[in-house]
Formats: sequence, C-alpha cells, structure tokens
Amino acid sequence: MGRLVPLFLILLGLGAGIGAGIALKPVHKAGADASKKDGAGATTAENNSDPANKDGKGKAIPDPGATEAPKDETEIKERTYVSIGTQTIIPVVEGERTRALMLFELAVDVYPSAHDQAVMLEPRLRDAFLRELLKMSSTGAFTKTYTEDWVIDELRKNLGRAARRFLGDGMREILVLDVIRQEL
Repeated sequence: MGRLVPLFLILLGLGAGIGAGIALKPVHKAGADASKKDGAGATTAENNSDPANKDGKGKAIPDPGATEAPKDETEIKERTYVSIGTQTIIPVVEGERTRALMLFELAVDVYPSAHDQAVMLEPRLRDAFLRELLKMSSTGAFTKTYTEDWVIDELRKNLGRAARRFLGDGMREILVLDVIRQEL
C-alpha cells in the first residue's frame, strides 16, 4: 500500500496538469494566414526576418527537421491539423517493473478534404496510436534513447502507417508536438 501512494500522487498531479493544459490551451483555427504561428511556435514573418535564420550572405537557412516546404501560399492555406486527444501516457517497463512514464502529444497533418473524417475518427486514431506506442515501448525503444533521431523517425513511421489505415492518402504526416519522460 505504501508503494501505491507516490504513484497515485504522481498520476493525480499529472491529471491536474493535463486538465489545466486543456483548459488554458489557446484555440487555433486551421488555414491560418502567413502571419499566424507555425508549428514551431514562431510566426512565419519572424522566421523570414530573423538574422539567426540566415547565413552570412543573407540567404535563408533551411530547417533540417522540416519536411518539404509548401510551394506557394495556396498550399500553406491548405494545411490543416487534427490534434489527437490529450497527452497519451505510455509505461516504460524493464523486466517486471515500470521504470518510467512517457507522455506524447500528437497531431496529424491532413488535407482539408480529410479533416472532418480525421476528427470523426479521432478515437480510432488514438487507439491505433496507443497500440503502436505500446509496441515500441515493449521493444525497448523508450528505455534510454528516446530522443535519438532513429527513435523519432521510427515513431513517425509507425504512427503514420497506423493513421493511413483510417485516413488513406488524406494524411500528410504525423506531428510529435511534445514528448516527456517521467522517471518513477
């Protein structure tokens, strides 16, 4: 019983934090214009005028983590994102013991024509993502090296495959918005 109290307090605090995050989360509309915030939290105008984003000759430096950039303003307006519920919590088990909890906040970049379908299928997408994350956890992907590129790439590939089962070609990519590891 004494071992369950700290775990209960951690989960209670986690739940309160998630609830506060949901309650205080700002509302973003899909199809925002170029002056709105992009996925990285900076406005598009800021990215273009920031000297830190330019090389010594004034040319823009491409973001190595970004996928193919939109070709024109029409393609930017055609992007829409569907948040997959709240944070997904995955246990990291080593041997017979839970060593940590991983929290993931995920979204799906979809074409506007697939937005309503993605919103309607959110519970199924969340279930599919949960299954894939549990599989990865059971294979040891989150034991120590969860921040390495190969783990994030594998994560996006597995979650993308799961999302395509429901959304088909309407899905563009998986966005990993937040990853937190809480040691127990």
